Amino acid sequence: MTSNVSEQTGIAAGSVEDRDVLRDLYADWSEIMAANPELSVRLLRSLFDE
Repeated sequence: MTSNVSEQTGIAAGSVEDRDVLRDLYADWSEIMAANPELSVRLLRSLFDE
């Protein structure tokens, strides 16, 4: 019996394009946070809200 991991966890598998968009978004966030280690909570929330 074999099953897909996404089926076991209830998480839908996204397309490659969706994963690329998320990877790019997380990379941008990481760069911003690394460049601004004293980023305030207010600005961090604003970043995530965008």
